Amino acid sequence: MPTPKSVAFQGNIGSYAHLAAIQSYPHTTAQAYPTFEDAFTATENGITDLSLIPIENSTIGRIADIHHLMPKTSLHIVAEYYLPIQHCLMAKQSTKLEDIKTVYSQLPALSQCQNTLKTMGFTPHATADTAGAAKMVAAKADPHAAALASSFAAKTYGLTILNPNMNDAGHNTTRFIALSRTPKTPPTNTNSKISLLFTVNSTPAALHKALGCFAEENINLTKLESYLTGGNFTAAQFYVELEAHTSSQNFKIAMTNLQKYTQSHKILGCYPLKLNTNGAIS
Repeated sequence: MPTPKSVAFQGNIGSYAHLAAIQSYPHTTAQAYPTFEDAFTATENGITDLSLIPIENSTIGRIADIHHLMPKTSLHIVAEYYLPIQHCLMAKQSTKLEDIKTVYSQLPALSQCQNTLKTMGFTPHATADTAGAAKMVAAKADPHAAALASSFAAKTYGLTILNPNMNDAGHNTTRFIALSRTPKTPPTNTNSKISLLFTVNSTPAALHKALGCFAEENINLTKLESYLTGGNFTAAQFYVELEAHTSSQNFKIAMTNLQKYTQSHKILGCYPLKLNTNGAIS
């Protein structure tokens, strides 16, 4: 796959997704879209080369909207990126910490700082995203308003950081995945991860037998999540992540055996394992 020239992200300029896009692909143009679906569509239609989308956070867990979009898209996961999240309290230049009464931010950010906000006596108000909150506070004629966002957002919208560390947990990290119209399978000697969706047959122990296909081939599962499909409370789709390469013989055998216990399956991508580190994606 040629070097990407553009990457789509969801949110406002100055958001964490924007920061992740320019850090992971520093030589590309980052383009903002209002929704995850819009970002996917931009890449599917060739407007951008990639979409960079958050999939989970170490504090609040999975980002559900993404998993509902993944079965429908024709895009392939080609990389993962881990972004440390450092929420800052910010306000207009003339505002002091003791003036603050209300803090605006995206709901996940407020959740990641809820104990700190409560201790400081602030009233939280949810907005669409963190950078949007910073943008709103910058334009708002309210001496008691502050935003919870990154230092990147503070710089983008000309706000003063009143507290640089609002996180409840020091490990706060968001994992992003990069998606492309064409797969980019890493070399066979690369430590790799596979993302896979499958729906099991409605028979006793079908999931147990399906997962056993990987255990029998000594393939390590690092994630297993379930989702209801088609409004049916008895049919579940499973999302798994495996430490394997699609070209390996043991993975091919596991997939052959998996077909005995599943109605359908879809390989979402095979990509290098990043091991919770951040840095530009090669």
